[in-house]
Amino acid sequence: MKKLVLSSLLLINSPSIMALPTYWIDINVSSIDYKEKTSIDYTNLNGYYFNNYDKNQYYVTTWVQKDYPVAQKLANGKLYRNEKSFWYVDCNNEKIAIGETAFYTSKGSFVGQSNNYVATYSSSNWQRAIPNSVGHGIGDAICTYYQLKMKTQQKTS
Repeated sequence: MKKLVLSSLLLINSPSIMALPTYWIDINVSSIDYKEKTSIDYTNLNGYYFNNYDKNQYYVTTWVQKDYPVAQKLANGKLYRNEKSFWYVDCNNEKIAIGETAFYTSKGSFVGQSNNYVATYSSSNWQRAIPNSVGHGIGDAICTYYQLKMKTQQKTS
């Protein structure tokens, strides 16, 4: 009986069983040249305070996925059709930063990645989101869906 209880507890605490599926939301943002389909990861959409803990000074993070209709080329010559990058967005100051990016073939094979350090004590070193750009559109979508997620969570609490 003890083995049955122990194995049940192990199954309940298993990360593979407890993991939530990723819910990608298409956001209708793409470049004229590449015509990529862009989605954000609603499941992992989270907000954090900068180091000063001022409730008006926060940033939002999530994964952004881009699917390209034609293969793109990395600097090393490898081709990819899918790109997943981890975004940081300061919604109040319209600033963005991208931490890490992974590149995949159309069949899901990993072909490369890039990693950038992102300071989270403030957004002073982040890029300004250029008006009417793809980055601005993605940042706006992330902020909008974060606000909706917060309102939904407040109603269910």
